[in-house]
Amino acid sequence: MKFSVWDVLSILVVIGLLIVGLVVVTIFANPTSTLNPFPPPTQPEAIVLPSQTPSLVAMPPTWTPVPYGSITPPVGKFALSETPTLTTTLYVVSSGTSTATITPTGSITPTPTDTITGTLSPTATLPSWARTNTAVSNIFATTTSQVINQTLTAMPTNTPTSMPNLGNATEKKGTKSNVWQKIVNNPTFLFNVTPAMFEYYWYFGRNSDGTDNTAAHRVAIHHDSKTIEFTPPVVTECGAYYLRMQVSYAVKTGKTITYSYSDWKTLFIFKYDDTPPDPPLYAITGITGALRGIQNISGSPHFNWSGVNGANQAHYILPAGDYIGYDPTGGSNFEPYLCSGIKNYNVYWGPDPEGVSNPKSISSSSYTPSSVKSNTAYYLRVQSLDNLNNKSDWRTVALDPGYDPEAVSFAEPTPDQAVFYYDTVRPNNIGGINETTGYTNNGPFRNERSPSFNWTGGQDPVGFNTGVIWGYEVVWDTNPAATSRFQKVNTYNPLLSTSGTYYLRVRAEDWAGNVSPDWQQFILRYDGVGPVSVTSVTESNGVKRNTYYNSLVDAVLHFSWDPSKLIDPGNSTNSSGIQPTLWVYWGTDPAGVPNRAQALSLGTFNSDPVGSTGVYYLRMMTQDNVGNETITTPFVLKFDNDNPTDPVITELGGAQNNVDQNLVKNPNFSWSSTDSGSGIKGFYYCWAKGSACTPTKWVTSGKYDPSSVSAGVYYLEVQALDNAGNYSGISEFVFRLTP
Repeated sequence: MKFSVWDVLSILVVIGLLIVGLVVVTIFANPTSTLNPFPPPTQPEAIVLPSQTPSLVAMPPTWTPVPYGSITPPVGKFALSETPTLTTTLYVVSSGTSTATITPTGSITPTPTDTITGTLSPTATLPSWARTNTAVSNIFATTTSQVINQTLTAMPTNTPTSMPNLGNATEKKGTKSNVWQKIVNNPTFLFNVTPAMFEYYWYFGRNSDGTDNTAAHRVAIHHDSKTIEFTPPVVTECGAYYLRMQVSYAVKTGKTITYSYSDWKTLFIFKYDDTPPDPPLYAITGITGALRGIQNISGSPHFNWSGVNGANQAHYILPAGDYIGYDPTGGSNFEPYLCSGIKNYNVYWGPDPEGVSNPKSISSSSYTPSSVKSNTAYYLRVQSLDNLNNKSDWRTVALDPGYDPEAVSFAEPTPDQAVFYYDTVRPNNIGGINETTGYTNNGPFRNERSPSFNWTGGQDPVGFNTGVIWGYEVVWDTNPAATSRFQKVNTYNPLLSTSGTYYLRVRAEDWAGNVSPDWQQFILRYDGVGPVSVTSVTESNGVKRNTYYNSLVDAVLHFSWDPSKLIDPGNSTNSSGIQPTLWVYWGTDPAGVPNRAQALSLGTFNSDPVGSTGVYYLRMMTQDNVGNETITTPFVLKFDNDNPTDPVITELGGAQNNVDQNLVKNPNFSWSSTDSGSGIKGFYYCWAKGSACTPTKWVTSGKYDPSSVSAGVYYLEVQALDNAGNYSGISEFVFRLTP
C-alpha cells in the first residue's frame, strides 16, 4: 500500500491533536503547571488547623465566666505574638450573657492527629466603663474555625488598662460646636480613632439623647489614618442637631480579644439657622377692660406679644418667636422648638396700615408708644430679627382676640382687627321698635307666643367705621331694669311661655363700646293661660255623677255651681280677664263643643229631658279677653231604661230542652244575655227536680254544672240583671232523663 502526501499530513494532524489535548488536561488538573502560559496569582499559604482527637485530656471544672465577647485568637499566621508558639488557645464565643475562655498550657505538635492538653485558667472581665451589645454576637462565630476565618479590621498591639474615651469631633468647614451659624448646612465631622476601635453607630438629629442602632447607621472603622471623616445628611431646617456615636472596641487582655460597645456620647452640637423668625401675630393692648384695639377706655396702650395672656379664644394665636414644629420623639405631637432665638424687633407705630418707615428697634417683646389722639386710627407693625440676623416679613399685629390665623390661613388681620382707635363719641339713638305679629307698644294683652321685633338707626357719627354699628345692647325681661346682653343683629324673636308684661329695651353700641344716650322701649303684654271653668256641679234631685240610673224623679236635671270661682288667674300684669259669657253643651258626645251661651253669673243650668238609654255629658267653657279657652266636663249621667235580653240556655252534652233522652246523665249548662245600655251585671238561677222554681242564686258568669242526676225531670230557671238594675225575663230549660 502506497502512502500519499495526504496520508502523511492526516497522521501529523492526529498526533498534534493528541498533544494539544494532553496539555489542556494537564493545565486543567494543575493550573500552576509550567505548561500554563497564564498561571493564576500565587495563593497565600493554606491554614492547617490542628485536629482534635477523642483522646483529649480531661479538663478540670475550674473555669470563670466572663462577659460576652471574650475570645482568644489562634496560633500561626493569626497569632498576635511574633515568637513562634508551641501553645494554642481553644476558645468559644457564646451568644448568651457570659462565656468561658479556655487557655491550654500544654505543648502541641501541629499535625492532624495532635491531642490538645491543658488546664482551664480564668480570663479578664470587661472593664466597668464598657457594656456589651447583643448586636455584636452576629459578627462573631461560635466555633474555632469560624473565629479564625473572621476578618478583623484591626488588632490592637497594646493592652489598654482602661477604655479610651471617645473624644469630641471637629467640623471640617470650621463651624464650632454649640454655636449658631447659617453658612454651613452640609457639615463634615472629623474624630480621632485608636487602634482598639472596631466600628461605630451614629445618630444625627434634634434629640439630645438620640440613638440609632440600625444597620443603616453602622460603620466599620478602617485604620488607614488616625482620623475618620463623617458626613451626615444635609440639614434643611433650623435647629440644634446632636452628633452622637457609640463605638465598638477590640481590647486585648493577655491573649484574649474582647469586643465591647461604649456608651453613646455627643461629639458635636451642630446649630444651624437660616430660617426667618416668625413675626408676632397678636398683641394685647395692656389697657384694663379693653377687649380689642377699638375701645373707649384709654389712648395710652402698652403692647405685649410675648404670649397670649388676656386673649379670649379657644384657638392658639402665635406670639413672636423663632419657632419650628418638631417632635424629638419622632411622633406626631409637634411642639415649638427654639432655633437661634429672637434678638430684637423693628417696630412701626403710626396711621399707615402698611407702614415700615422710621422703625424703632427694641429688644423686648413689649412696646409702649406715646399717647394717641382720640378718634384717630393707628397700627402696630413688627418685624422680628433672630440672633443670626434672619429677618421676618413685616406684619400688622392683630389687637382683637377674635382673630384666628388658622381660619384665614395666617393672612393678616382685617383693619378692624388690627387698628388701635381711641373713640370717645357715642353713637346715635336707634329708631322705634316694630313688632310684626300684631302686638302694639304698651297695648292690650294677646296670646301670640312668638312675637318678632326689628329696629333701625343708631349710626355712629364719629368712629373707626362711621355709619356701621358694632351691635346693640338688648334687655328682654318682665323687669325693665334687668341686665342687658349684646347682639350684632337688629332683630329679636323671643318665644313666650309664661304670661306677663314684658319689656324690650334696645340701645346702639359702637365698635369702641360707646352706647347711645337713650334706650328705646317696647312693652308687650302676653296672656297664655285660660280662665278657670266649672269643675263641680250639684243636681237638685240628688242624681250622682257618673252613676247608672234606669229611672229619674224628673226627666230634666237641674245643675248649680258657685259662679264666683270662675276667674282669670293672675293680676293686671299677666292676665287679660275673663269674659262674662259661659258656654254649655249637654249631649251624648264626650267631646261635644259647648255652644249654648248664658250669663257667667247665672250659676245654674237645666238639661234637656232624658228619655232614652245613653251616657250624657255636661261640658262647659269659659274664655278670657285674648281668646284663651278652658273646657271642663263637670258631670256625666249614665241612663239605661232598657231590659237585658232573656238568657239563652244550652246543655253542653247535647241534651235538648224538654226532650226525653238517656245519654246525658251528668248535665252541664251555659247561657248568655246582652244589654245595649249599661251591660250585664250577672244572673239569678235555680235548679229543681219535678217542678219549676224561682231564680234566687247569684252568679256573675253564665255557667252551671250540677251533679249527676237519676232518671226524672229537672228544671233550670235563669234571669239576667244589667248594671242599671233592669231585669230580663226568666228563661227555662227542662232536662229529661229516662231510665
